[in-house]
Amino acid sequence: MVEIAKALTRNAKLLILDEPTAALGGEETERLFSQIDQLRKQGVSFIYISHRLEEIARIADRVTVLRDGRLAAEHPTAQVPVHVLLENMVGRSVDRIFPKIEAPIGREVLRVDGLTGRHGQFTNVSFSVRAGEIFGIAGIVGAGRTELVRGIAGVDSVAAGSVTVEGKRLRLTNPSEAIKAGLVLVPEDRKSQGLVLTHSVASNLALGNFDRLMRGGWIAPAEVRSFAASGIQKLGVKGQPGQPVRSLSGGNQQKVVIARWISRTPKFLFWMSQPGASIWERGRRSMRRLPVWHNPEWR
Repeated sequence: MVEIAKALTRNAKLLILDEPTAALGGEETERLFSQIDQLRKQGVSFIYISHRLEEIARIADRVTVLRDGRLAAEHPTAQVPVHVLLENMVGRSVDRIFPKIEAPIGREVLRVDGLTGRHGQFTNVSFSVRAGEIFGIAGIVGAGRTELVRGIAGVDSVAAGSVTVEGKRLRLTNPSEAIKAGLVLVPEDRKSQGLVLTHSVASNLALGNFDRLMRGGWIAPAEVRSFAASGIQKLGVKGQPGQPVRSLSGGNQQKVVIARWISRTPKFLFWMSQPGASIWERGRRSMRRLPVWHNPEWR
């Protein structure tokens, strides 16, 4: 919000906003749009970049769609059906790529009882999640949702409460305990918490999987490359194993993080997303569309 405020005070004739609402909730987003509307009346122009298609319809006059760095489509109005924009973005019918698949709900996999943050970020939280179920946790920035998930995954220590996976109570001491138990975490800030940007795609995919790659106390480069190639293929990462991960687009960097953990066929995956009005629908679509989500090995 400070960065946006700074840009708005520059008395600029053209403002380029690159996903400005990524960390904003609904109220803050609407406040930003109101400010943009006022500046437009004063003759200020905007280039607005966003993956949130409902925002494009709300604020834009014209739309340009890019795919793989190239112009994919241009629309003289922003009142374009979402499915058309999605097809422009991916190059083919979304329904054909991601057919609806019903996931049966099974037995209880995860139970959280009375979990309380060490510094009071969250208090006495309890819930359970069953196999095949997608469970959402909502909250604006600062509500404690991030700290709650980090506590369950063993990243941050907790003051009280317990986490049980398939009837076995975990020791919430460090992330390795959670990983061994089948709990993995895709953080909301991939660059600072999910990736080592100076390392290759293969190295980043290997992180957290050394126990699966090690042979006799050694990790063979050929084994890492083969493992990375499999992860790249599963998630459709547009990159090569030896390529620096920082050179990938943001979406492909996120795929690398997901591929790392999906490769472990975990019991439970925590997928942390930035808050937003469409988080529930975006999360549901994203999870259902992962090609390995329907792998019979996935529990």
